[in-house]
Amino acid sequence: MSGQYLPQPLAEGILQQKVNAAGLRWLVDSAGTNGYHVGEAPIACPRKLARANGVDISGQRARRFVATDFQQYDKIYAMAGDVVDEIRKNLGAPVRSVQNRAADERAPSRA
Repeated sequence: MSGQYLPQPLAEGILQQKVNAAGLRWLVDSAGTNGYHVGEAPIACPRKLARANGVDISGQRARRFVATDFQQYDKIYAMAGDVVDEIRKNLGAPVRSVQNRAADERAPSRA
């Protein structure tokens, strides 16, 4: 939840809501690659937007992405290519360990 601004808290909250609705027992979490705002709740704008759409993000707190996340989680998605690069460079992630989901969805299909 880099800075606790719009995308990260909302993405985490929406995915958690979908996981719960599907009856899955998944751990959903988000983290930033910088140390800004660690321990802080999301700012007002994403809280308001989430609440208006029935998504609860009130319990979220910012945390920094750490190398042990590769052992803790089965899937790690980044919301921007530069974040993928930073994770790989600074945390020594294998190339295939981190995916930029937005880029994956925009890529042309290869038949």
